Amino acid sequence: MNHLNHLNQDPLIDLLTFIECQCQKYNIDISHGIIHSRRCLKWAQNIMNNENDLSEDEKTVVMYAIAIHDLCDKKYVPLFEAIYDIRNFLEPRLSPEMTEAVLGIIQTMSYSFLNQRKLFKDGRETLWFPDHGKWSRAYHITRHADLLDGYHVGRCYLYTKRTFPDWSEDDTWNVVLELFQRRIYRYVSDGWITHPYAISVASSLEEEAKEAFRTRNWEYKDL
Repeated sequence: MNHLNHLNQDPLIDLLTFIECQCQKYNIDISHGIIHSRRCLKWAQNIMNNENDLSEDEKTVVMYAIAIHDLCDKKYVPLFEAIYDIRNFLEPRLSPEMTEAVLGIIQTMSYSFLNQRKLFKDGRETLWFPDHGKWSRAYHITRHADLLDGYHVGRCYLYTKRTFPDWSEDDTWNVVLELFQRRIYRYVSDGWITHPYAISVASSLEEEAKEAFRTRNWEYKDL
């Protein structure tokens, strides 16, 4: 856990315990649960290590936001109920401004949210990202950390198996591969990934994904 060295041990344990409790409460599976949170925390730290002048408040907002971002995923929990729980967790721990920053980020970073809000410019479809003001860097670091973990084939496989448990192995793998070809492998070319560090690792993550498809390796564990 030393990659979270700007948070002392007790807040980190507190944060991860909250995530585990919410996952149990709402039956959030492994693909969006504590392992995903921990992996995304590591990706976020890697990205922040490539930033020169982030404030401690920005770092803290990133780490809280990326850890809890899927606790308000509408696939698992009603949004109003999720935000109520998360706000109650954050308010005793963060300043009001930082609490609102985290809540704003986690509600506007998902692929589905952004994909539904594309703009047309010069006859072409263009991504639109919300303006989070002084927290914009924290928003994009958080968003990129989640995208980088999206390259893990096992995560997509496990979610697909949970959603369609009666499908054959071939059908499951074919659907996962189609999603990667349509979405994941296009993250850089379609403008979802723009951060220099994320771009620098995307090609190797893509190669790892292709090897996972070749061997049908769906193991999903901590980095």
